Amino acid sequence: MDGGDTELQSESVTGFSGLAHRCDIVVKRIGGFSTKRGFFRFGESDITRTLLFGQVGAHWIPVRFEIGTPLGTAVARLVGNETSVAAQVQ
Repeated sequence: MDGGDTELQSESVTGFSGLAHRCDIVVKRIGGFSTKRGFFRFGESDITRTLLFGQVGAHWIPVRFEIGTPLGTAVARLVGNETSVAAQVQ
């Protein structure tokens, strides 16, 4: 789902900062996953997934991915300066 635009602030000198487009991801499992077994008992509605795309050079690429659960949040970030990332994309 379209989450709109947001401004990202880099947490380091090599991280991406600037305008990013947010995509909220919803997963609907259609079979093959037990809801009765497992160490943690929470459903898909308890898990949030967000993918943010930032413009690097002439391309929009994933720069941040977040997964939030009742246990905490995991975040993956694009790390590198714009020149090195743009060179790899082209």
